[in-house]
Amino acid sequence: MPWDTQGFFCCGARHHHTLTYEGVRHLRELKCKSERGNMYSIRSEAHFDAAHFLAGHDGKCKNIHGHRWVIEAEVAAEQLITEGPLRGMVSDFAWLKNDLKEIADRFDHTFIYEDGTLWDETLAALEKQGFALTKVPFRPTAEHLAEHICELLEARGYQVLEIAVNESPHNRAVFR
Repeated sequence: MPWDTQGFFCCGARHHHTLTYEGVRHLRELKCKSERGNMYSIRSEAHFDAAHFLAGHDGKCKNIHGHRWVIEAEVAAEQLITEGPLRGMVSDFAWLKNDLKEIADRFDHTFIYEDGTLWDETLAALEKQGFALTKVPFRPTAEHLAEHICELLEARGYQVLEIAVNESPHNRAVFR
């Protein structure tokens, strides 16, 4: 199922059309400008439970293992929304919470694996058993997941300041 790019934020307003290349470029320009000045931000969190492994790793992580992944997203705006029901806000917390939860739910209780790291026979057996599999085009490290989640939120129109992905209470990766 493709990721939804409908209904995104830009300049403090929620738009209801497909995000274009120019729109993504505009959002990145806003992010660069905002890094030099004051801005407002809001933060939300979601979680999912999933298994993964790191092909080619020398340690324990080369084996299939699971985590309770916690995602923290911080999004920003240079100015607060000035009119309407969202007046005085960066965004509606509920929108950010729901968008983040939708992303987390796509990974929840799945086996996340990098494309090309499992034999076709292994994949066929897992699928035949009814296991939920999530193929990604990158090594499924916390660092890459943070970057991927950032891209997904930016595609929805958020000006993302930071995505943190915790794979345990003591291990965290951050993408800014």
